[in-house]
Amino acid sequence: MQFTDEQIFELLQHVYQQTGFDYRDYATSSIKRRIQDAMDIERIKTLEEMSRRIFKSDEAMRKFILTLSVPTTSLFRDPEVYKCLRTRVLPKLENNPIRIWSAGCSSGEEPYSLSIMTREEGLAKHTRTYATDLNESAVEAARKGMFRLSVMQDYTSNYHLAGGTCDFSDYYTSGYGWAKFHDVLKENLVISQHNLVTDSSFNEFNLILCRNVMIYFNKALQDKVHALLFESLAPGGYLVLGDKENIRFTPFERFYKPVAPVLKIYQKSE
Repeated sequence: MQFTDEQIFELLQHVYQQTGFDYRDYATSSIKRRIQDAMDIERIKTLEEMSRRIFKSDEAMRKFILTLSVPTTSLFRDPEVYKCLRTRVLPKLENNPIRIWSAGCSSGEEPYSLSIMTREEGLAKHTRTYATDLNESAVEAARKGMFRLSVMQDYTSNYHLAGGTCDFSDYYTSGYGWAKFHDVLKENLVISQHNLVTDSSFNEFNLILCRNVMIYFNKALQDKVHALLFESLAPGGYLVLGDKENIRFTPFERFYKPVAPVLKIYQKSE
């Protein structure tokens, strides 16, 4: 990668001014890799050429932004986390209306996993899950509820490791290389676009999952997102972070108690 941190920041500054998408405080190593990926896809050799292209074409800018925010996820990712939610968190919430926020939901794997789990625990009727992501294409994919059939064997294994007891194939129909989840799983899902960096809190939640999102942010931006999550979490509510993320050394550490610290599950003080 033949470009400096200063060149990267200048490019991201212009992207922010033109589009409102703010990547300026993303971790430098991560954003450099993603910019290089965008250049490789377009067979562009210099940052200057990349800059000229994206600022002259709305379609080129759209594709560039999608590359910067490309998600990586799976259904029931880290099954032990879902098993802990099923056995130790949801039973504490079952007597009240439950609001869940899947922040950075990618193409929908996490919210559909939550929908299946709450349905099996008999909580679907009084649970509303809000699934949000910065990436507009990911949001549209999540609304469709379709996943490649080639990965469903792995997803089925994750489901059972997460405590699922049903026949996982009963939740979807398959054809033409795709698996489509039944619409009943969407009944209590609200899927929309939301930017953790620039947008504000929009509800009070009993459970928030923000997993493997902040690993791409620098410390200042991580603290900003932690503030948003804290503001959005009801007293006594639960926060779930990614395996490489933590509340330690954040301004809010003292306001949480560990539920399963190895799994990065915490409860906000009441």
